This record gives sequence, C-alpha cells and structure tokens, in this order.
Amino acid sequence: MVGEEITDIGGITTFFALISVCVASLAITYKLGISWQGIILTTIFSCFLYGIMFTLMMSSRKGGRMMILWVPEYVALFSGATLLVMWNLYSLVKILGVELLSMITITMMVVSAWSLISWFMGIREWSRYSYSLDDKKKRIAEEMKKYWSKIAGFPMSKFVHIYFKQDKMDIPAKIETLEYDPYRSAFIARVLYRDGERRYILAFKDLKVGETVVTSVAAPLKSGNRLPLKNIPIGYQVYNVEIRPGSGGKIARSAGSYVEVLAHEGGWTDLRLGSKETRRVLSDCLANIGQVSNPDYNLVNIGKAGRSRWLGIRPTVRGTAMNPVDHPYGGGEGKQPRGTKRPKTAWGKVTGGRKTRKVKKWSNKLIIQRRPKVR
Repeated sequence: MVGEEITDIGGITTFFALISVCVASLAITYKLGISWQGIILTTIFSCFLYGIMFTLMMSSRKGGRMMILWVPEYVALFSGATLLVMWNLYSLVKILGVELLSMITITMMVVSAWSLISWFMGIREWSRYSYSLDDKKKRIAEEMKKYWSKIAGFPMSKFVHIYFKQDKMDIPAKIETLEYDPYRSAFIARVLYRDGERRYILAFKDLKVGETVVTSVAAPLKSGNRLPLKNIPIGYQVYNVEIRPGSGGKIARSAGSYVEVLAHEGGWTDLRLGSKETRRVLSDCLANIGQVSNPDYNLVNIGKAGRSRWLGIRPTVRGTAMNPVDHPYGGGEGKQPRGTKRPKTAWGKVTGGRKTRKVKKWSNKLIIQRRPKVR
C-alpha cells in the first residue's frame, strides 16, 4: 500500500541524501573505532533516522489510518537505522566481552524497551494498519456485492453452506438459532455440537431453540434426529434422504416436503415421494425424521412485480408477442395462432409433453411406480 500524501520529502534526491547520511555515520563511527563515543554517536544517528522515518509515516496518514510507505525514502531510513542499531550491539559485545547468550538477552531488553517507549510516544499507530486491511477487505466485499447485484438485477446475499450429510455419529447437537435463508424456501438452524463445532442444517417443522438432535443408529424416533432408513418404522415421514450411503441428503429438502416410508425388504426401503412416485433406496441411507420447516411457503403471495425482481425473477414475455427473429411463435398481423404442430421453446426445441428422461438411466430400475400424469 503506497502512501499518497507525503509532505515535501520525496524524490530520488532525498533517497540519495539519506543513503549518504547512513554511509557517513557508519564511516565516522568506524573511524572512531569500537568505543563509547562511537556507540553514543551511532545511537544519536539511529534515533535521528527513526524519527525522520516515523515523521514521514505520520505525514502519510489518510482517513485516520496509518499507511506504510513502500518508497525509496522509507527503505533507506529503515535500513540505515537498523544497521546502526546492529553496529551498536556489536560494539557493546566487543567492549563488555559479553557472551552470545547475554547478547541475545541485551537484544531482547532493547527491543522490549523500544516497544514500551513506542507505546507511550504514540507510535502504536502501527497497530491500526491491521485494522485498515480488514476495513479494506470489508469495503471491497461491499463494492463487489453492489457490483454483482447491479449485474444480476436483484440484491445478492451471502450463501450459507448447509450440512446435508449430518454424519457426525453419536454426537448430540443443540439448536442455537432458527434463521431465514434467502437462497432456499425452508428455514435453516444453527447447531452447536458437543465437540464445539457449529454447522447449519435444514430446520424441521415445529423446531424449537434449545432442542437437541443427534445422528445415531439408535437415535430416538423424534423430529430432527437422523438415522438409517432400516431403523425407521413403516409409515413415518422423513426428509433429507440420501440416495447413496454417505452422499448427503438429496430427496425432500424444500419447504414443507417429506417422503413416507412404505416397506423394508432385502436391504432396500420403498419410499413414496411428494409427487406420488414410489422409489427404492438402500436401507443404509440416512434420513431425518419429520417434515421440513415452513410448510406454508406455497401460500405466499408475491404481491407486486418489484418483489419478483428482488427474487431474481425477470418478466415473462409471451412468444406470440415477439418478432419472428426472437421466437418461433413471433410475427404476424394482430393475434395469430402459433403456426407449429407441436409447442416449441424460443430455441426451436419441442416441449410440453416430450419425455426428457434417459431411457438407460441407472436409477430407472429403482423407480417402482412413476408419478401420475397431471392433466
């Protein structure tokens, strides 16, 4: 991060001047030899250079935040002053005949003393730099959020990852909060596991804060608990059902949805889905007992066009109202029939009744009864 407001000190001339000061001070102290006079002189020079450095830094403050200067002047000042301090330590060791351990002790004392002096002198402004980085990250995140919201046409929100697997076996979890999630129809709940980990899970119907849920082979048969299908009695309602063991819940995850356990046979469990389709899954697959929260979601009245835009839904234009270049139904004077034998999409693909499921799909053999046709 480069400082923008540097007062009267800058340019390549200042850089060479500071380098000259450092070299001259080292030459003088070397001429004097390792003596107390040299130590005093180098201490004065190092304090002088550090003072200029921090004055330069303070002059670059903007918006109440300290800004580190990655400029030649700063590098020259810091390097020269540090070199002089190291020379001082070396001289002290030579004069006093101090061993290596004592030298390290003296160094730590000098550093501690300098930190204490810096704190009382107000040079603790350095610590604000970390906060300025955090503020910058937050500002960038807000700007990106506004940018993508403008492109998308609706306000963007933070995406919350849901723990659909819930495979922490035999570790109870306490429900801390019940929250709204803009990216799904159901509510979500934040849970705290006994081992200290926090996760978000799908909230079930009639959930209450403070309840405890658990994933276990022998879990109690109450709403929210997760256990293998083979241990769930026939007739129970379940949600967040796995298709393969360990893959995480895939079936019945939207608001108010559930599936009904019909039968257990030969390591398989038959389920009746919300569409009245009967499907077979392995009995070792996990499922939550109960029903997903927010069952009245389908009764929500949008109310106005603007609210649909907030949800990311753009206006729906009829094909007959378009031009021929935009849709197969477009064109013609006044109101005209579509002019095609079968209904088509805007891209000319036949739709409205055409089967799209693959004939050789692997799960076809697991569907016992297809869902009834809706007329």
